[in-house]
Amino acid sequence: MKKQDVCKEKASFVKDDEFVPNFYTKQAVLEAEKIAADPNVKGYTDLEELFRNLKS
Repeated sequence: MKKQDVCKEKASFVKDDEFVPNFYTKQAVLEAEKIAADPNVKGYTDLEELFRNLKS
């Protein structure tokens, strides 16, 4: 079985074009929302500033 076939098999689809996220995707979204709401986490609205900080 190819890796692509395994991925397709593990994904849950209701219709051909409607994706239903699995448990891990839902957990990742919740974690991202928690990080985004945390005032102690540095965020960027300017890509140039982000890249400058990544390089330093």
